[in-house]
Amino acid sequence: MNNSSNNQLRVYSKHGGGILMKTMLAMVLAFPPATHAATIFSDNFDTNTQAQDVTPAGWFIDAGAVDIIGGAKCHSSPNCVNLDGHTNDPRVTENGIGHLFTATTGVTYDLLFWLAGAEGQANTVDVALGDNTFTFLVAADDAPSLHTVSWLATHGGFETFTFGNRGNDSVGAVLDDVRLDTREAQATTPEPGASALIGSGLLTLGLLFRKRQSRRRK
Repeated sequence: MNNSSNNQLRVYSKHGGGILMKTMLAMVLAFPPATHAATIFSDNFDTNTQAQDVTPAGWFIDAGAVDIIGGAKCHSSPNCVNLDGHTNDPRVTENGIGHLFTATTGVTYDLLFWLAGAEGQANTVDVALGDNTFTFLVAADDAPSLHTVSWLATHGGFETFTFGNRGNDSVGAVLDDVRLDTREAQATTPEPGASALIGSGLLTLGLLFRKRQSRRRK
C-alpha cells in the first residue's frame, strides 16, 4: 500500500471511526429506560352509605371524623367525603382518613385525588404520602379539581397515605376519586431495525480496528 493510500486510511480511521462511534452512542442513548405504571388502589366511595361520622370501607380514621355525602361537590360519582366530619368534640383540631399500602424500595408512588371546596368555607388539607407531606388551600365553593402528589420510596414495608382537614366546624373540603399508582423504570429493548444498525456499526468499527492493527504491523 502506497503512502497516499495509507494516509487516506489513517484519515478515515481517525475521523470516520469517531463519527461512527458518536452516531452509535447517540442511538443507544435514544433508548432510555421505559416507565411501567400500575394502579394499586382506587376508590370513589360509592360502596358506602351516606352518613355522618363514619369510616369509609377500606380506610381508617386518621383523626376526628369524616362524613360520606352526595351532591354537586362529588367529582364523578354519587358519593364523596366531607373531610371535616361531625365530631362535636371541641378538642379535635383536625379530621381525616388514611389508607395502608405496602411500599417497595426504588418505586415511585403517585397519589391522584379530587378536592372541592365547601359551601362558603375555605379549608386547609394536609396530604401525606409515605415520608412526604403536602398542603393544599381549598377555597370556598371551589369546583372539583384533580391533584397529584408523588413519593419515591427509599425503603420498603407498610406505609400510609392520609388526608387531613384542619379545623373542626363540620364544613370541610370534599374528597373524591382517590387513586394510587406506581411508576417503575424498565429497560427498553431497541426495535429490530435499530438493533441491526447498531450491530452493523460494531462490525464496521471492528474492521477499522483490524485494518489499523494490520497497518501498524507492516
